[in-house]
Amino acid sequence: MTIEVKFENHGTQLTGVVRRPAGDGPHPAVAFVDGSGPAERDSFDEEADVLARAGFASLAWDKPGCGGSGGDWRDQSLQDRAAEALAAVDCLAGQDGVDPGRIALLGASQGGWVGPLAASMSATVAAVISLSGSGVSPYAQEAYRVEHMLRDAGVAEDQVAEALAFFHRRATRLRRGDDLEEVLADQLRHQDATWYPALGDDGVVEHLAFMARIYDYDPAPALERVTCPVLAIWGERDIYVPVAASAERFAAALGRAGNGSFRLEVVAGADHGLRLTPPGGDERGPRIPDLMDMVTTWLRRALPPAPDPA
Repeated sequence: MTIEVKFENHGTQLTGVVRRPAGDGPHPAVAFVDGSGPAERDSFDEEADVLARAGFASLAWDKPGCGGSGGDWRDQSLQDRAAEALAAVDCLAGQDGVDPGRIALLGASQGGWVGPLAASMSATVAAVISLSGSGVSPYAQEAYRVEHMLRDAGVAEDQVAEALAFFHRRATRLRRGDDLEEVLADQLRHQDATWYPALGDDGVVEHLAFMARIYDYDPAPALERVTCPVLAIWGERDIYVPVAASAERFAAALGRAGNGSFRLEVVAGADHGLRLTPPGGDERGPRIPDLMDMVTTWLRRALPPAPDPA
């Protein structure tokens, strides 16, 4: 069963869809948190269908400025995105057949920063799942991505060095508040370079402003305040996120939080999308076959039903 819903975050109206499993409930539920860039509610259709068959309700929504939602995702900070995720949790909690005490956040990629941050801000989040989320800052993660994407594509080392030099020079200008139109004009002068597509943005001032706003976010302090159950999964062949450093920082920060209920998994042979894609492969491989089984099994343990008072 699907229901279109609307909810608000800081004056911005957002639209989405709630999927409910069969039966009256109350059901545990999951709010999905998208990664970077524009995204609409259908980006988690596959996961939502699997969760519904397993007895979980879910909510996916159009990011600000996408689909039927107002606003613009490029105007947000990660803190704004976390507040939006909490507004989604509140929306789910008010749905018929949903147990308001058993709502998890599932964030992918950039959503792997947002989910733990939201959980650190509110006790209403009962569990967090991070899929390919980074344990380092957006600046460090993006530097890693540019370098490893280019190397994976076989780009010559002098071009990799040139790309990284530009990346760090642009970051310095963004940090010190240089005029964004001038920063963009400098960037566009390099658009014929072999490495330019690896920058991964859409070449507009608004995107540069968004990057400047989030670049130096440190996820560790938020993770140090997360005491609900956490599941984090990475792919061994992820060329977007430094997996070993991320897992190490997740473990250390959650340990400092005194969190005794976290599970960190690195899946052999999987990429950033948690697909089994060979190195240098031009085609996306299949999704890890048992990924959603892993997620639903973990969620059942993390979100047990309340004991029968009788």
